[in-house]
Amino acid sequence: MSEKFDLAEIAKNLAATAKDAMRIEGEPEPDDVSWGLAQQVLDRSKKILPNDIIVQRVNLERKLWVSVRSAMEAVAVKLDSQGHQDVVDTVNRANEQARRNLRGGY
Repeated sequence: MSEKFDLAEIAKNLAATAKDAMRIEGEPEPDDVSWGLAQQVLDRSKKILPNDIIVQRVNLERKLWVSVRSAMEAVAVKLDSQGHQDVVDTVNRANEQARRNLRGGY
């Protein structure tokens, strides 16, 4: 669960960096660190969300800031959404277990 939140935060920060870089004239291409990090976030997100059509279709083929921004914004939204659902599912399971314990023990 935590990995999804961590990846979403990294993706959001990369999208913000890309947005800032796009404002700078003469900065069309990401540096190697940002580009590599974006690729790692995307690759890991695809493994974590194998059934998400949007995430699976996102590609980083062209080394451009606009590509990084678009990809990371899409990935962040999907990771946030799935992370939220994981929290809801965990709370529901805990509540159900607590209800079973109360019924059986009191």
